[in-house]
Amino acid sequence: MSQIVVDTDVASYIFNWHSSAQRYVDALRGSELVLSFMSIAELRMGAISAGWGDRRRTLLERFMQRSNWYTRTTTCVRFGRGFAPMRGRQAER
Repeated sequence: MSQIVVDTDVASYIFNWHSSAQRYVDALRGSELVLSFMSIAELRMGAISAGWGDRRRTLLERFMQRSNWYTRTTTCVRFGRGFAPMRGRQAER
């Protein structure tokens, strides 16, 4: 099975079943997804910024755990928590 590093946007499209998700799912079928630490941090930041509840955030964590090279690092957690408030302020502008 081949491994493919996917961008944060692609991972988000697949997780949220965005209208663009199907083409990525088709292209990635049979491959093992790899998420970088930055994508993991950005996905967490997006969930925090959007005010997701525990259930949806748990589903996101499970989604990320199914990818290869997933590690729960304090760096990723801190990044998501630290930058989420700033992202919210950008959305208000």
